[in-house]
Amino acid sequence: MSSAGIGLQTTVPVDSYLLETKRLCDKIAEVKADNTQALFGDLHQMATLYYQGALTQASRSFLAAQIFAGLGTIVIVAVALWMMKTKEFSRFGVLSGGVIQAISALNFYM
Repeated sequence: MSSAGIGLQTTVPVDSYLLETKRLCDKIAEVKADNTQALFGDLHQMATLYYQGALTQASRSFLAAQIFAGLGTIVIVAVALWMMKTKEFSRFGVLSGGVIQAISALNFYM
């Protein structure tokens, strides 16, 4: 499997990353120390594989944070509109703060 096939839009199982990394490690172990070009090429492939995996994970985490931030904003607006009808503004701060903290905790957990 080529590391170029791993991207943001594709779902690649963790096993594929592990197999590709193991293959590259085995390939590096067989390279003679004086063959720096081959060694650099394999290390470059390994670094690229790591970068693509980290980029995929970071992009997915950022997307989840954006979704939860949007949901939190919708909930806060809904609570604010509900509070305006009932004229119980003192609860608004407590509820909105609780919602924000819950969303933040969920994002940090993920």
